[in-house]
Amino acid sequence: MVLMILVHPDFDHSVANKAISTDLALKMPDLEIRSIHHLYPDYQIDISAEQAALLRHKLIIHQYPIYWFNMPAILKIWFDQIFSYQFAYASKGDKLKNKKYQ
Repeated sequence: MVLMILVHPDFDHSVANKAISTDLALKMPDLEIRSIHHLYPDYQIDISAEQAALLRHKLIIHQYPIYWFNMPAILKIWFDQIFSYQFAYASKGDKLKNKKYQ
């Protein structure tokens, strides 16, 4: 299964991100799309829900616009909180081993 972490603060006015995610959703019926801005408008990310979503899938796609050669702020927060000690790195941090990222 495939997981898309969609991070767009104004998805309704998006052109590229909307086209990409819509097309993939039509072509991949098992695609799970987690719209981070929609799920967490207050930036209070549910760490266990996001980690569980990562564990359910083999391929993870991060889809977002580039702002000043960087990712949206909420995605930086997402990475900092979700890719945590003993989950994504350290001696027992092998939960994402063999996952494919795009």
